[in-house]
Amino acid sequence: MKKILTFLMLTVLILSSAILFSFGAESSADVRIKEVQQYLNTEFDSYIDYIPCDGVSSPYMCKALVYALQALEGLPTGTANGNFGPTTKKCCPEIPYDGSALSYSGKKYTDSQIKEFTRLLQYALYVNGFDAGEADGIFDEEVQTALSDFQTLMGMEVTSEAELATWLRLLTTPGDTSRSAEAADSATILDERKADYLYSEGYRYIGRYLTNAAEGYDKALTRQEAEIILDAGLHFFPIYQTSGRKAEYFTASQGTADAEKAMTAAFKLGLPEGTVIYFAVDFDATRTQMKNNILSYFKVVSERMSKVSYRVGVYGSKGVCRTVSEKGYAHFSFVSSLSSAHYGNSGFKMPENWSFNQFDEITVNDGKTSFGIDKNDYSGRDEGVSCLVEPHTHSYKSSVTKEATCTKKGTMLYSCSCGDGYTASIAKKAHTPVTDKAVSPTYKKSGKTKGSHCKSCGEVLTAQETVARLKLGKVKSLKVSKTYSASVKLSWKKVTGAEGYKVQYSTDGKKWTSLTTEKTSLTVKKLKSGKSYRFRVRATAGKYSGDYSSQVKTVTKVSAGELKKLKSSKSAQLTATWTKLSGADGYQLYLSTSKKFTSKTTKKVTVKKGKTVKTTVKSLKKNKKYYVKIRGYKTVNDKKVYGSFSEVKSIKVKK
Repeated sequence: MKKILTFLMLTVLILSSAILFSFGAESSADVRIKEVQQYLNTEFDSYIDYIPCDGVSSPYMCKALVYALQALEGLPTGTANGNFGPTTKKCCPEIPYDGSALSYSGKKYTDSQIKEFTRLLQYALYVNGFDAGEADGIFDEEVQTALSDFQTLMGMEVTSEAELATWLRLLTTPGDTSRSAEAADSATILDERKADYLYSEGYRYIGRYLTNAAEGYDKALTRQEAEIILDAGLHFFPIYQTSGRKAEYFTASQGTADAEKAMTAAFKLGLPEGTVIYFAVDFDATRTQMKNNILSYFKVVSERMSKVSYRVGVYGSKGVCRTVSEKGYAHFSFVSSLSSAHYGNSGFKMPENWSFNQFDEITVNDGKTSFGIDKNDYSGRDEGVSCLVEPHTHSYKSSVTKEATCTKKGTMLYSCSCGDGYTASIAKKAHTPVTDKAVSPTYKKSGKTKGSHCKSCGEVLTAQETVARLKLGKVKSLKVSKTYSASVKLSWKKVTGAEGYKVQYSTDGKKWTSLTTEKTSLTVKKLKSGKSYRFRVRATAGKYSGDYSSQVKTVTKVSAGELKKLKSSKSAQLTATWTKLSGADGYQLYLSTSKKFTSKTTKKVTVKKGKTVKTTVKSLKKNKKYYVKIRGYKTVNDKKVYGSFSEVKSIKVKK
């Protein structure tokens, strides 16, 4: 039975991923998302069911990130549930770690454990649209920048650190629902008591509906209510929704009808020019539904609303808001972050033009009556309506001004007695489509999407769009294969599409010296001995380059030592003199009664200053011949890096 259930779950996940794959640009296969999926499957297989490694974000993958956090916190598999609850919050460490949060077993996290939390943080940032560099578990400048950019976009306090609030916003769509809100929306008609109560609770922006729902629910904003809201010191932002819960609703003709109804209601209320009206998409749309329905609807709404100087906003998931806005059909986005289960929310970046972000549904009481509101984050982009103008109702008459042909659209003129008017297109006659083949992009040249044109008149039906050239990947697995006193051998993994590589090295990370090669390894020569160097590599193809790899560091070895003189001036001791080595922090002298320098016959003496070139060794065996050699060393990260030994010299110690 368990195997059957697992099979069914995998089938659902694969089908869900297939649906998501068709959603939009952010949903196409991504090698970094595939890396996240492989990481989750490999490291946390005892906590989660298998995630398809298809490079496409899904709600289950995002929930698996919460399971991963719980696993790192030490929650047992029977306790971890993928929900960011009180225990998960309590054990969640701030990065950088301040030692306050303790694991599930009550212990402080070790450095290696914090490194794994940081790796998870890097993956979570990427899933949310922010590249924090290679997921190496190192909290460096790239991670801080990504955190800062994420917090800035989300309207949070910019700390460049991953405290609990940031973890919650990264791993759950609503985030910390207990946070305060400056904005809210409600289907409840507000009287003076309710409006005053909302103002006293810190709300300043209230979303209200322009019309009633198709089901007849009384929620429409009136002129009287609008004045009550403004008199209470509140601003309001108008929302248009009569249905909008199924894809079939969104058509071009419905867009025309809704734009007309929204404008009629706005004119009747006396909303001023420039007011943003948010048209609702109250379901989780796939890309097919977006292309065939939503975009057609918003294109018409945008064109119609622009004629009367009202601006269009879109309400929906992050995916819906981004897609409509990137087409230029909406000025601002009213994001519905209430559901993490929506594919349009999980793994999608917050749209840059968001004005309100709906994150929690609550019930409040004004002291007499309870009513529901949705708490919203406020970005400051849309200040809503702060005043009203004299109401006006348009009455439009239509007339055909240009008949449609096979090659050109016709036009219909709509005019109002007040002077306002707009034109609408009449669809062209049917064409005979011919496919224009797509051209695949390369690492040097851009490509084209598939298009079409009319066989009879040649008119372009679907324009071929330019597809950006392929971007060279980041060099990975850069390592130092061998280190010598004056050279370092580097090697790295091949990058697909690369024709060559640019290698740079530096001693301070500011001034870099460049070399080129067509191979995946290179020996950098003419370096200084006993010197710390850092290296980085990026792929090249013609005039284009990929991103630099993560830097690797090494210290060149100290040059071979050179003994100048041995002298035995007193009984049972000798004095050694040698040549000073550039870059050495000290020296190690070997004295042995055996040419082979066996461990039992050898005495080691360490000289801890690089400037010292002479030392006397006492308590040797009298009348014995000693073999002597020396080498320099440099201390790096509390570890001695030794150079080569000098030639061996010998001396007989006096009686």
